[in-house]
Amino acid sequence: MHPLSAAEARKLLEVAQGDRLEALYVLAIHTGMRQGELLGLKWEGVDLDSQTVRIRWTLTRKGSDTGGSYRLGEPKTKKSRRTVRLTERAVDALRSHHARQAKERS
Repeated sequence: MHPLSAAEARKLLEVAQGDRLEALYVLAIHTGMRQGELLGLKWEGVDLDSQTVRIRWTLTRKGSDTGGSYRLGEPKTKKSRRTVRLTERAVDALRSHHARQAKERS
């Protein structure tokens, strides 16, 4: 694993501003959640008032690296099922994302 430097993380978030997936990038940087955890998030696990997200699902690939299918399942271990505290920036990004989704549905 090669984590981003602070400067690289700032640049990524700067470039992602306004992008449809901005909230995903903000959560990745601000929480350190794994890719499968981020992609497995559901709104039912998000509590913006308490500034937390509950990790209850992960997106995994079943089959080969070049094919196969994706499935939503529970984390591998009990320790992986956890609640993650959100930063103000992450909460703001999720609020914006939620509003964008609502607008797209209407």
